[in-house]
This record gives sequence, structure tokens and C-alpha cells, in this order.
Amino acid sequence: MSGDVEHGQAGDSLRTDLPLGVSAEAMAAMLAMTPRNLQLLAAEGVIPRAARGLYVPAEVVPAYIRQLRETAAGRGGGEATDAKVELMRLQAGRLKRQAALERGELVPRGDMLAGLQAIMGHCRARLLALPSGVAPRLEHLPAPEVKRRLTQAIHDVCRELSQTQVIAVDEDGNPIPEEEKESSP
Repeated sequence: MSGDVEHGQAGDSLRTDLPLGVSAEAMAAMLAMTPRNLQLLAAEGVIPRAARGLYVPAEVVPAYIRQLRETAAGRGGGEATDAKVELMRLQAGRLKRQAALERGELVPRGDMLAGLQAIMGHCRARLLALPSGVAPRLEHLPAPEVKRRLTQAIHDVCRELSQTQVIAVDEDGNPIPEEEKESSP
């Protein structure tokens, strides 16, 4: 058998006893795959195709082994394999986000925006109410005292706002008890 193999670089040995051209069905059987998968690999340029739909095993087998090694080493697997890997990554990310949502670790964007708008509306209302609440008591005072009292009033409003509790609510606007938020799936 030693005369049947030409020796070259690793992976480039060519068997001389293999047929020169075989059908897609025969080549696919040699590689333990379907003819369709063989045709996809040929279309992607992973394996060479001879004329008229024939395949040269001495060329196809080393090319297929190289592709398998590269895929195993993470250096690529053709467009179809790369697309499948990317799809699997996206699906895994989606599942992780869904699980985090169900555990209450994430808040849906719409809910977060609605909550922030409500908070900002409350802050705006408190700050806009400040002049009408403070002005009548300041009109007879000198400027430095007006500044001091306005600053104090602003600090009071900011302290009040910082102590405001944000309460989670369900779809109907009813408060969700703290223990239910932690235990809900």
C-alpha cells in the first residue's frame, strides 16, 4: 500500500487508487453527508467540483478535512455555518434577556420610559410650583436674603424629590407588593 500514496505536506497526501470522478451521491456517501450538503459545500467553494457534477475524491477529501479542522479551530465554517452560529448567538441572547425579564432583573423599555416620564413630570411640577409658593414671602426682603431663601426652598424641593418612592405597578396601575416583585417569574 505504500506505493499507493504520494507523500507531501500534511493533509496534502493524494491517494492514487481513488477514482478520478464520482457522482454527488457517491461522494456524499464517502463523506457521510447528504448530496444536498455536498452541493452546498461546493457552492460555498469549500470543496472543488469537477466537470458535469462529478467530484474528484483525491481533491474533495483533503479540502473537506481542512474545512472541518478550521471549523473546529473556530476559524470559519463557510457562510452557512457562520450564519447558523450567529443565529444561535442571537437566540441565546434573546433567551437570556427573556429570563432576566421574567426574574425581574430587567425592565421593558416602554415601562422604563413611562416611569422616567412620570418621575420627570413630578419633578417639573414641584419645581414650577416653587416660585408661586415662595414669592409672596420674599417680596419685602433684601436681595441676599431672597437668594438664601430661594436656595433653601430649592434644596427642600430636591430633598423631598429624593425621598419620593417609586412603586412598580401592574398593567391596571395597581401597586405590586415588594415580595411579589421578588418572587414573580
